[in-house]
Amino acid sequence: MKTVLQPKADILIVDDTPDNLRLLSAMLQNQGYKVRKAMNGLRALQVVQTVAPDLILLDIFMPDLDGYEVCRHLKESPATRDIPVLFVSASDESLDKVLAFEVGGLDYITKPFDVREVLARVETHLKLRQLQLQLQLQNEQLSQEVRDRVAAEDALQCLNRELEDRVRSRTAELETANAQLRALEVDLRASLDKEQELNQQKDEFLKNISHELRTPLNGILGNLRLVLDELCDDREEELEMLQEADVSAVRLLGMVNNILDLANLTMKQVQASEQVVEVGGLLDKAIAPLQPQIQQKQLHLLRHDRDGSLSVRADPRHLERVFSHLLDNAVKFTPQGSITITTSMKPNSDNPQAEIAIEDTGIGFDPQLQSQLGQAFVMMDGTRTRKHGGAGLGLAIAKELMQLMGGTISLVSAGPGCGTRALLSLPLKTCEEAENREQTVTGEHQGRESHSAP
Repeated sequence: MKTVLQPKADILIVDDTPDNLRLLSAMLQNQGYKVRKAMNGLRALQVVQTVAPDLILLDIFMPDLDGYEVCRHLKESPATRDIPVLFVSASDESLDKVLAFEVGGLDYITKPFDVREVLARVETHLKLRQLQLQLQLQNEQLSQEVRDRVAAEDALQCLNRELEDRVRSRTAELETANAQLRALEVDLRASLDKEQELNQQKDEFLKNISHELRTPLNGILGNLRLVLDELCDDREEELEMLQEADVSAVRLLGMVNNILDLANLTMKQVQASEQVVEVGGLLDKAIAPLQPQIQQKQLHLLRHDRDGSLSVRADPRHLERVFSHLLDNAVKFTPQGSITITTSMKPNSDNPQAEIAIEDTGIGFDPQLQSQLGQAFVMMDGTRTRKHGGAGLGLAIAKELMQLMGGTISLVSAGPGCGTRALLSLPLKTCEEAENREQTVTGEHQGRESHSAP
């Protein structure tokens, strides 16, 4: 594709001599200029009105309008007065030159002219014209910037006045709000002190009432079991009634113990010792009391020890309580199906963890209630909890005990009827702890997998 070069400038040549027109035209075109021609003054003015050239080479002596008149017309019009006019004439008279400059010409070239001189003067005046246009543009931009700055300063002053008014108004509002906040702070501090006092009284009450309830319950249970031991088998009706009373008393004693435990945990009166604890043995101890219920419901109890026997750093009494509460919930809320216990190791260079998962196929819960689980006296579902019994304390106690031992516990469910998965995480024992077997709480494990069925 051929590249079309843009002309350096648009030049109008005005001369009534054809030879001069051809000579100047050829000379300038060879230098890359666009050239237009006019053979008299009237034609020149018409050409200029159509498209203004960048420079005019103007002959003086022409019929109709001479060069002086043409130049006067050009300088009178705002559209053409800034076009550079170079007079080209055979006259060498000083008077003609002076008149040419008076009417607005910028230069005077005498015929016969030298080609290099003409080109040099044309190029010089075009450059001057370009610089003049650039300067004019810069002046216009500067003037606009000045106008914009003046407008901006006016707007800024107006904005400053508005801001000062707003600051004064806002300061007054803040002073009023601060006074109100100080008053609220006093009231809130008094309320918190009162609430703290009431909480302390509540905790003391729970602790005391739990002791008061547990004492007669132990007496009831003791006497019931003495009577049961002495009762003959032929008195089946009385035996059955006493057995039901025994079961109810045991349940009530468990609830009272839970209330007492929660009160002690809330009051920070429970301490945890850190020992090396064998997980499998404690799970066996927690499962043993639940075996009658598991067999009665015909549930399948599955055990998976993925990384063999695991030992953790924990308080054995607290960890057994945690297992008991979680397994009791799993059995209670699983009408049929299975309960799966999985132990595994979660390696971590800084803090290796053991994970114990207890998963059932029971009633599950709404995932939207997950954030509420583990709060004291909060139940998964009022109807279901009343059906299965309980006061909603077991999970709260388990969470408090896990936190006390530096572990975590979480419950997840896909929804009602989809079962529940409880995941516990505790620190694994270190190599040094593995060597100190005196502190290890051991239990007889049933192997890598055990299976209890009806």
